[in-house]
Amino acid sequence: ILKRFPLAILSSFIVTVLLLILIEVGNRASSNFVLLANKLVLVISLGIFLFPALNLLSKRVWFKLAGLGLLGLYYYYLPLNILDSTVIAHHMLLVFALCFMFLWAPFMDIKISNQNIWEWTQTIVQNLLVSLLLSLTFFIIFYVTMYALEKLFSITLATHHYTQFIVFLLGIFSVSYFLGKIPKYIMLVQKNKYEGLGLVFTKYILTPSLLIYFMIIFSYIIKVLLEESWQEVNIDLLAIGYTFFAIGTYMHWTPLWDDANKKFRAFIWGSTFILSILL
Repeated sequence: ILKRFPLAILSSFIVTVLLLILIEVGNRASSNFVLLANKLVLVISLGIFLFPALNLLSKRVWFKLAGLGLLGLYYYYLPLNILDSTVIAHHMLLVFALCFMFLWAPFMDIKISNQNIWEWTQTIVQNLLVSLLLSLTFFIIFYVTMYALEKLFSITLATHHYTQFIVFLLGIFSVSYFLGKIPKYIMLVQKNKYEGLGLVFTKYILTPSLLIYFMIIFSYIIKVLLEESWQEVNIDLLAIGYTFFAIGTYMHWTPLWDDANKKFRAFIWGSTFILSILL
């Protein structure tokens, strides 16, 4: 993992160490140190997502150098006091965008089917969930162990050490596991057909939910057009939510598409296109 994603692993390690120190020193640290450490955590944490995304986009060295340059610019333009809600919101949007980059970056310079993209997406999401689930399992084991030691031998642990253990699990174990499970060769990701739960979820839960969502939001749009009441309710988030829902439904239908579904496919993209114009 270190050989394949060295800068991402290094970023994760530095962020984990800084957070462990900040949790340990607490209120005893000087305000300047806390401000600088918080700023470094925010900047370097972006590298955990940025460097693997750039690696999936291209293996060239100058992409890694470009990543370092982008982090440098981010550090330069980021205010010292990063506890502003706007700064945090912008940072989370950047992380969100880089997470989505994991899904499309490997396919920029190769011709590939939607089936391969869907299998790749499933693999990435499953690996993320498994890494978080394993970390949760480790923490539960740790918590139960400490509870038993406290009850039986009166061995106690300060509360902040539990927080430190969570940070260690997420920063070191989860990141390493997730990066280690990213397939090296996209074309060799196994193709699977739905069985049981996947079929039921896609056909009888996800699809009807999309149709209900469509009827609600487009009924409101018709009402707005008829009454010319544009400013009554802001539908930006609902419209964006519908777009994600529609694309997600389309992707879940990937193993099921056939000629009989052409109208449904046109409906998904047509409704998204119309909504994008109105938005």
